[in-house]
Amino acid sequence: MSGKPNHNESASEFLDRLAGFLWQEREGETTEDICRELREEGLDPERMQARVRGLIARVSEERRLAWMATAKQEIRQAQARRNRLDLSSLDRTQLLSRIQASGQIAARGLDTSLEEMGEAELRELCEEIEWATNLDEEAPSSDR
Repeated sequence: MSGKPNHNESASEFLDRLAGFLWQEREGETTEDICRELREEGLDPERMQARVRGLIARVSEERRLAWMATAKQEIRQAQARRNRLDLSSLDRTQLLSRIQASGQIAARGLDTSLEEMGEAELRELCEEIEWATNLDEEAPSSDR
């Protein structure tokens, strides 16, 4: 690591240069040895430590916010898919037929048989099955 810090270099470039300097194998080298070398290069170890902590905190926050934005978008998309699913026009017989045709009923541990369920329960079950079935079909290609 040579020269004074370049204020125009990116965080990534700075961390790459710092890592290259710090991870050179030098047997028996102490933290004080490294700090002395940094000072000899015209760098302040405490200032560098603060900068690295700041960069790590900033990158961590950016990643957290990006993850949150992606999660919110996925939630909105899932809600939109569910809202598009309208089974209100189906009667009890049609609901039963759709549920039985899906073949997914065994995956749900039902306490009540389909025949004993009320129409509202059947509609909810049918919506869940339809939504789960369509979920894979609408997943982004990167998730497959």
